[in-house]
Amino acid sequence: MSEEMAKDFHETYERLAPDFSYETRKASAVPWEDVPENNKKLMIAVAGEMRARHINDIATGRKLFEAERNAAFYKSCALSGEVPSDGDEPYPQDKGDDV
Repeated sequence: MSEEMAKDFHETYERLAPDFSYETRKASAVPWEDVPENNKKLMIAVAGEMRARHINDIATGRKLFEAERNAAFYKSCALSGEVPSDGDEPYPQDKGDDV
């Protein structure tokens, strides 16, 4: 995952640089496969740290969203007079690990 993020960052950075009137170094303005190995390793390490640093923020945000969504479901039930059964989940929980 970290290498994919590093590659995506590199390619996006090189693509967007001219839009900001920035000219990247000719040595680094190459396809990912041609990036010097030390530079690749550095970008992969940075991507890994960024992912680790922000993954908790993403998980916390997801939990807050689910809590707000569930509260809205139960409020809707209360307003409509519907009574959810014991154990009913208002929405199926995400089981995937997309973070």
